[in-house]
Amino acid sequence: MIINNNVKAIGGVYGVQNVARNAYAGNQVTSAKDEVVLSGEAKSFASMLQELSSLDEVREERVEELRAQVADGSYNVSAENVAASMLGLL
Repeated sequence: MIINNNVKAIGGVYGVQNVARNAYAGNQVTSAKDEVVLSGEAKSFASMLQELSSLDEVREERVEELRAQVADGSYNVSAENVAASMLGLL
């Protein structure tokens, strides 16, 4: 079954059936509380993600430096570095 952002609707269907079944049997219906517990690693990841999201996407100083190098013809790229980067070796 594919659920596309419709968890509440599906949960609601099962909840209604469960309540109706329990009410018919004369049982008292109680709802269990869900609890989410994050590991230390997950908490650390969340804090790193929050720090990264607060950083600027563009490093203006680096962009200007590269722009100036391209403009004056001094921008050189090592073919070996490009290949190594593409292969994940750098």
